[in-house]
Amino acid sequence: MTHGDRIEGQTLRCSYHGWFWDTNGQCANIPYPNKAKPQVKIKKWPVLELNGLIMMYYHHQGKLPDWEILQIPELVSHELTPLRLVRQ
Repeated sequence: MTHGDRIEGQTLRCSYHGWFWDTNGQCANIPYPNKAKPQVKIKKWPVLELNGLIMMYYHHQGKLPDWEILQIPELVSHELTPLRLVRQ
């Protein structure tokens, strides 16, 4: 999935085609008239929300990570100035 996708109810809506995916990766709905829902499934990947970021792990052989990302307290502290995007 990509930037611009959004959660709608219990599904994730793809911003490119508009297809809806359920929590198991199955296609839940296609918003086109007269189209049957295909029997397709997307692969699941390990996801972690940490340090104010959402991180996804990919391994070309489908292996799980064998290491952990450390939490950096300064990135999530409310006592410090939060990170902000700066474009030039």
